[in-house]
Amino acid sequence: MEKIDYRQYPILFVDDEEENLDIFSIHFKDTFTIYTATSGPDGLELLDREFVALVISDQRMAGMTGMEFLQEVNKGHPEIVTMLVTAYSDLDVLVDGVNTGTLYSYILKPWEVKDLKIALKRGIEHYYLVSERDRLHREQIETLKKMSRANRLSAVGTLAAGIAHEIRNPLVSIQTFLEMVPQKLSELRVTDPARLDQEFWEKFYSLSFNEIQRIRTLISELVNFSQPTPPDLITENISRVIEPILDLTRKEADKRGIEISYHADPDIPLIHIDVSKIKQVLLNLILNAFQAMPEGGEVRIIARSVHPRGQARTVQVVVQDNGQGIPEEIKEQLFDPFFTTQDPGEGIGLGLTICHQIMEEHGGEIEIKNRHGQGAEAILNFPAVKEGKAKG
Repeated sequence: MEKIDYRQYPILFVDDEEENLDIFSIHFKDTFTIYTATSGPDGLELLDREFVALVISDQRMAGMTGMEFLQEVNKGHPEIVTMLVTAYSDLDVLVDGVNTGTLYSYILKPWEVKDLKIALKRGIEHYYLVSERDRLHREQIETLKKMSRANRLSAVGTLAAGIAHEIRNPLVSIQTFLEMVPQKLSELRVTDPARLDQEFWEKFYSLSFNEIQRIRTLISELVNFSQPTPPDLITENISRVIEPILDLTRKEADKRGIEISYHADPDIPLIHIDVSKIKQVLLNLILNAFQAMPEGGEVRIIARSVHPRGQARTVQVVVQDNGQGIPEEIKEQLFDPFFTTQDPGEGIGLGLTICHQIMEEHGGEIEIKNRHGQGAEAILNFPAVKEGKAKG
C-alpha cells in the first residue's frame, strides 16, 4: 500500500471531559489532524461541517452515550470509521457494536499512547482502502456506461447520417420546384387573373417554404450529431460566455414572465472551451428551463469553483429553474438520442444528447436532477486551468 499522509484524514474525538480531550490532542496532534467535541450532538454538528475520516468516542457520557452517538454517525456518514473507548464492564455493548457493524474497533481503558496511535493509523488505512475500492468501482461502472453509450451513439449516428442523406436529396428537388411558384403565379396573374386565388397561394407558399426550412434544420441537427467537429479550444472566463447569452434570452424570458439572473464566484478559474459549442449547450439548457415553466418563474445561473477532496478543481455552471421538476420515470432517458417530452413537431430529441456529447469533448460532465423543494437543475463541470484566475 502506498504511503499515507495521515494528516489528510482528520479524526474526531468525542468525550464529555475536557481534560481527556486535551490529553488526546497533546499526544496525537503531531501525527493526525484532530477535532474534538464534548458531546454526541456537538460531534454530529461538526460532521455536517467538516470532512472527517475516523470518529473515536468515549462510551460513558452524559446524555447521549458513545454507542448511541456512533450509531447516528453510521446513519448519516456510513463511510466514516468508528471506534469506541470503554472499560471492561461495557463488554456487552462492544460485542453488540461489532456484531451490528456499528464499530470498526474499540479501545479499552486505560489506553497506551503507542497502542492507540497504531489503532488510529489502522483505522485511517482502512478508510483509505475502502474509499479507493469504492472510487475504482465507481470509475469502472462509469467506464462501462461510457463504452455502452459510445457504441449506441455510434450506431445511431450512422443511422442519422444515412437518414439525413436520403432526406436531403428529394428535399432539394422539392425546394427547387417550390421556388418556381412565385414566377408561375406572376405568369398566371397576367394570363388568367380570374383563376388566381392570391391569398391562398401566398399562404400555401409561405407555409410550404417554412416547413422546408424546418426540415433543413432537422437535417442539420442530424448531421451535426452524426459528424461532430472537434472543439476549437481557447482559454476563457466562463462569465464572458454566459453574459451574452443572458442578453440574447432576456427578451424571451420577459415575454414568458420569467426572471433570469446570474451569479459568479469572484476569481473563478479559467477553463479551456470551444465558445460556440458551450454557448449552444447553455442556450439549450436555458430554453429547456423556460419550457419547464409555462406559467412563468425564475431561472438562476450560477458559476462557481469546486474542489472535491482528492480531485482536481473544476468550474461548475448550474442552470436552475423552479418548474415542476423531472418525472422519475424519464430521468434515465434524458440524454438518449431522439428522446423528447415536447409535442410532435417541436423537436427531435437531440438537444440534450448533443449537450452531453459536447461536454464529453471538453473532458467535462453534465448532470440533470431535481432540486430540493421545487424545480430542476442542470450542472456542467469543466476542468479548471491549473494556473490563472478569471476576473469577472
